[in-house]
Amino acid sequence: HALLMGDRCAYLNGDSGASAVADVRTDAADYSSTTRVVFAGDLTQVDRLEYWTVPIAGPSASAVRLTTSIAAGTTTSSSIHISSDSARVVYTGTFSTASQTELWSVPIAGPASSSRKLNPSVVAGGDVHTNHLEITSDGAYVVFFGDLRVDERREIWSVPIDGSFGDAVRLNPTPVAGGTLHNADPFVISPDSTWLVMHGDLETDGASELWRVPIAGPAASAVKVHPDPVAGGDVGIGDYEISPDSEFVVFLGDLVTDDKIELWSAARDAAPETAENLSAGLITPDDVLDFQIAPDSSRAVFRGDLVFADKHWLFSHALDGSGSRQFLTDELFSNPDADVDDWTITADSRDVLYEANPDDPDRNELFRRRIADGEDF
Repeated sequence: HALLMGDRCAYLNGDSGASAVADVRTDAADYSSTTRVVFAGDLTQVDRLEYWTVPIAGPSASAVRLTTSIAAGTTTSSSIHISSDSARVVYTGTFSTASQTELWSVPIAGPASSSRKLNPSVVAGGDVHTNHLEITSDGAYVVFFGDLRVDERREIWSVPIDGSFGDAVRLNPTPVAGGTLHNADPFVISPDSTWLVMHGDLETDGASELWRVPIAGPAASAVKVHPDPVAGGDVGIGDYEISPDSEFVVFLGDLVTDDKIELWSAARDAAPETAENLSAGLITPDDVLDFQIAPDSSRAVFRGDLVFADKHWLFSHALDGSGSRQFLTDELFSNPDADVDDWTITADSRDVLYEANPDDPDRNELFRRRIADGEDF
């Protein structure tokens, strides 16, 4: 297999005689500045995948293996992550114990002997989970998910990317009996790489909540970001985001009335009881459907059937709860059958573009509205 570069073709993995390269990853998103390629291949033994690095210009003789020695009967996984500064590669694999996935870090130029295991010891049956593993945007930490202490009890850990297993720190409080972090969306890391929000029923079994914690931990510093929900209430799967400026977490939840989904915002260092309900007091008992945060982190725009049942219109509110909430689709008010079908905030955070059908239920039209220039509502 070869990597194509413009009108040139360079063989980077050499003629190993083994099976084809399984995966190729570049060490930067900008191909004009890429210097190396990291790839997986069974180059030394058929069906035993290892990770390799090579300068993008070759030659193949300069390819270096990155993965640590593989114990008999074990194989690598297909999880490779490269830091934003292209300095290190993070990879997972079953190197020490068959069927037990662990986490490793190595300089992008190798060699394999410089690989460091990042996770602490893992109980029998436990693993580092490859589906939730992220390097912070500044390239300093690795955040990962796994049942390391108790089999089938998933927890969140962080470790310096150039650290070792002794540096890993658990980030979540120990869940109550029956509680867990959600496998679908266990955490979101702040854009500035300093903190994260985690999602799970950690305090009350069956009541999903959001907690914040510094990226370096420890678990004892984790704080819930919102008031206690009513019986039956919680924060839904996938219904939370951190603002681009890393100052707020915005989320949907039925915290006040069970089954009434409202939009909330919580400042990064605020007490739980100060979280702002951005959709409080709207007319119908129905729900906020979805939301977007403006790129400049000034406001949230949200859609819901909050005036007429089953008619989804748009509103906006400042993330800090100041000022008045704005009704952005008041031109639809005269037609209660009109509905907003699709929408987005412009990159300059000034306007909302949306599709709606005010004149013909079968024909959408495109509208533009200033994000903070609606009707007070």
